[in-house]
Amino acid sequence: MQSLEGQAEGNAQEALLMSVAEQLKQPLLYIARSSELSLMEDKLNRDLVRSFEAQATSALRLLDSYVLGMGLDGQTQLELESVGLGALLSDVAHELSPLARQYDVDIELALDGKYGPVMTHSAGLRAALHSLGSVIIGLPTSQRGAIVRLSAHRSNGGIVTGLYHSSMERLPRSKSLLDEVGRFERRQPLSEIGGGSAAGVFVAQRLFRSMDTSLQMRKHKGLHGFAAELRSSPQLSLL
Repeated sequence: MQSLEGQAEGNAQEALLMSVAEQLKQPLLYIARSSELSLMEDKLNRDLVRSFEAQATSALRLLDSYVLGMGLDGQTQLELESVGLGALLSDVAHELSPLARQYDVDIELALDGKYGPVMTHSAGLRAALHSLGSVIIGLPTSQRGAIVRLSAHRSNGGIVTGLYHSSMERLPRSKSLLDEVGRFERRQPLSEIGGGSAAGVFVAQRLFRSMDTSLQMRKHKGLHGFAAELRSSPQLSLL
């Protein structure tokens, strides 16, 4: 007979999967409706095809990130590696650009100062930043030409890296996302969490915690966002 603790853990995992599935519905529904519209117009233009690709890629990356997070959770000791943060963030910014264009958002890359590589899990960090990107880029805002900044800067404990939105502090929804993560982790029912874009934050938080750090709301150079502190590598090579 399954213990109550085991059952609670299973329920928590099921709730997370349901939240991720709910998040996946949004881009997939967008693809379905856009396809229907294209059939009515009897044509597929290039902008529409780009929209299909950006939304579908975002959905698939979120699912891949969730699966990776589950796998890393199952490891008794995660092997961290020395990662050049500048190159990884540059890749992530480039990969998020198609989704950003669909929301009329500009992606900025800001690497403040020179510092060595960080000790982290390369695939896990990339997946966590993609998950955050899908959330922050898609936050509803009336600001035209909003900016999402992918940033890294020094702190007393290491290197802080994350994503920041130019109007995030004015968005009530953004302020509740980490609260929703906390309520989920206390195994409150999914109906009390709200689902939606919080799924990306759930996945990112899980990945960061598997890498011995955690996601926090932060402010940097006037922008609010989500970031985590990574430990500097003992290597001396500079980015």
